[in-house]
Amino acid sequence: RAERLRAAAAAVPGVRSAALSRVPLLTGGGWGSNRIAIDDGVMPVEDRSIHRLWRNATTPGWFETMGTPLVTGRDFVDSDRVGAPLVAIVNQAFVRRYQLGRRPIGRTIRIGESNGETRYEIVGLVGDSAYTSPRDGMMATMYVPIAQTEPENFRDTVILTINAARGQRAAVERAAAAALTQTEPAVAFTFRTFDQFID
Repeated sequence: RAERLRAAAAAVPGVRSAALSRVPLLTGGGWGSNRIAIDDGVMPVEDRSIHRLWRNATTPGWFETMGTPLVTGRDFVDSDRVGAPLVAIVNQAFVRRYQLGRRPIGRTIRIGESNGETRYEIVGLVGDSAYTSPRDGMMATMYVPIAQTEPENFRDTVILTINAARGQRAAVERAAAAALTQTEPAVAFTFRTFDQFID
């Protein structure tokens, strides 16, 4: 259903690109983890008072849609799905925080869970962008493919981001609303611009 909505939005005239993500940005919060280790490093103890890492799950093309540059490595691809090896893309703030040096591609991120840990191979490095708020600066962030989310863990709400041609926002918003309603009449949605998030 989510992919059908993304495809419907991407087909609207005036839309440069459209992509999905799990977390709405610039809302003051998000999806965090506080037990992270790199390669065979020591896993830190649980400390819920801090977030050592912010996370998001996205579809291929999300970084292009957001205007976030791919520095090295690759974007997610359609084959990054449930059952395939788990992969991740990290930002430059992540590389700095975890001291990955000039060659982060191929390194392993280990996320501590209540029932053990999950391992991801880094396949891409992207530029920094604000996560919780522009005032908070650039934070270490890890991205995973939304298609590698197990069905039982998939959230009812996803974020559809549309990159529209300059000067066509109002027309694109009307056309996208019609396209989304036609594609999935039972789905509720609201439109917000990034200016509204920042304000």
